Amino acid sequence: MDRIGKAFFFDLDGTLIDLDFDRLMPEYVQLLGSHFADQLPLAKFTPAFLQAAAAMLAPVPWPLPDRAPNNGERFYREFTRLTGIPSEQMSGLVDGFYTREFPTLRHLSHPIPEAPQLLAEARRRGWTIVLATQPIFPRVALLERLRWGGLPPDAFDLITSMEEFHATKPHPAYFYEVCERIGIPPQRSIMVGNDWHDDMPARLAGLHTYLAEPYALHPDAPAPTPDARGDLAHLYTLLTQGELDRWVS
Repeated sequence: MDRIGKAFFFDLDGTLIDLDFDRLMPEYVQLLGSHFADQLPLAKFTPAFLQAAAAMLAPVPWPLPDRAPNNGERFYREFTRLTGIPSEQMSGLVDGFYTREFPTLRHLSHPIPEAPQLLAEARRRGWTIVLATQPIFPRVALLERLRWGGLPPDAFDLITSMEEFHATKPHPAYFYEVCERIGIPPQRSIMVGNDWHDDMPARLAGLHTYLAEPYALHPDAPAPTPDARGDLAHLYTLLTQGELDRWVS
């Protein structure tokens, strides 16, 4: 492993596991709303939840201001403002949901067979590996989705969750925060993701980019062109042939 280090940022849905986020969200919101039915009717829960989630997606400055709220705090603060449900009560209910009910959504996903081999080979070659999924879910939900894909949590040096991160993709602050956490500069990092809108803007923060196919989501507005594109098998070939080392050299 070289002294400066080199890092892979891997998106999760549509990249390391076959999971269409646009299919997941309606069922997820419906299931979560039903879990909250005793506190809030679904007709009121859904718009409040979506507005609170949107609060996490708003841009934040970099460097982060002192005592900046993490994404989870931004969500709960907005949800409480809209519904009057205290964040402590919300948090307790959410914990039970992710333990007992969220796993029932597993049928929406399928493993991508090449993913475990790619992660293992990257580790063997000395890369730092980040699960750079959109940090709008709690860690427990991310660990559950990793199980759906047959991916062990210890394959990653860092997992970006709503409890720990203060920015979201595609904003530069997200990529800078990850780089700061792992101590590896953007130019020594590669963002691998299927979402042209959320993942490819990593180039604007100085990272190299790889558009993961065949589940690529194309943008409805201009977005940076990736350095390369293809499926995980092609990325594995680039890795084993040393091409990716040349990118970050």
